[in-house]
Amino acid sequence: MITLLKKTSYNESRWKNGNGITRQIAIYPEHATVAANDFLWRISSAIVTQANSFSHFSNCERQLVVWRGTGLLLNGTPMLPNSPITFSGEDNINCELLGDKPVEDLGIIYLKNEVQTTLKVLVLTAPTTIDLNQGIHFLFFAEGIDCIVNGIELEVSDSLKVENEDKLLISSSSHSTLTIYHLNIFKISLK
Repeated sequence: MITLLKKTSYNESRWKNGNGITRQIAIYPEHATVAANDFLWRISSAIVTQANSFSHFSNCERQLVVWRGTGLLLNGTPMLPNSPITFSGEDNINCELLGDKPVEDLGIIYLKNEVQTTLKVLVLTAPTTIDLNQGIHFLFFAEGIDCIVNGIELEVSDSLKVENEDKLLISSSSHSTLTIYHLNIFKISLK
């Protein structure tokens, strides 16, 4: 099943620490909230407009990628566009802008003992079929025009939630180069 998540449907809220705004793309369980800290995972896109400190999330891991803007400086280390990083939700992270314009990022926060994730950057110049493995998949359309996935048209910053599918065909009707972030989320098997 493929579900289109339009950017206009994302829930906007303040960061946990109150220092910025995020647009929640998806959360699991569906009725969980960041305030109640009762989620297994949460995907969101944030706009960073000034220096700040990241919110803390106990027992969580985070993955983050910059998709618009020059980049960020995290604890003095540059984070450039299309270069995902993983870090602990318990880390003290000080963030500054690289450059003088706002930056937008895509991130996932997940319980590290319950869930595992991968975040891949796909830069596609021709129609491409991707094979899907176990778990839930999200595709976030970061850059390009006329993105079509299995016949569904996406605008920049739209997402797809994909469950129980084996393959996806990604193309651009105008032959544009497409940048897509592919998140794969799956529960850890406890033996």
